[in-house]
Amino acid sequence: MDLAGDLDRLAAAVPSHVRDVCARLTEAGHQAVVVGGCVRDVLMGRHPMDWDVATSAHPEDVLALFKRTRPQGLQHGTVVVEMGRHKDTHVEVTTFRGEGAYSDAGDEFEEASSREPETTAAVPRSRSHLRIVKDPE
Repeated sequence: MDLAGDLDRLAAAVPSHVRDVCARLTEAGHQAVVVGGCVRDVLMGRHPMDWDVATSAHPEDVLALFKRTRPQGLQHGTVVVEMGRHKDTHVEVTTFRGEGAYSDAGDEFEEASSREPETTAAVPRSRSHLRIVKDPE
């Protein structure tokens, strides 16, 4: 695995609207990481179908921070942030969760990557802030 190459590829692939979501969350004092199949797809040379972000912000924080939102699975802490009119500019933002309900406990990066076996997480702010938690293979 070429970690430096993977980080460069991931940093270049994260769309500006996803970076904007992460930036707004971090500027408000929350953590935000890109997670899931989108990261795996980039690292495996595929084009992601959608982008997901995990955050320390609770759903009510996400709803307050963004103008266009759609609750989707609030019981799981998920809000869709609509950064544009087209579906490919929508980002699913989900609160870090522990056992059952969401929480802020534990190592959020490890927790975010453990939700699904194929999930990989990274911080999308810049190449120097990217962190791959789990090998996508």
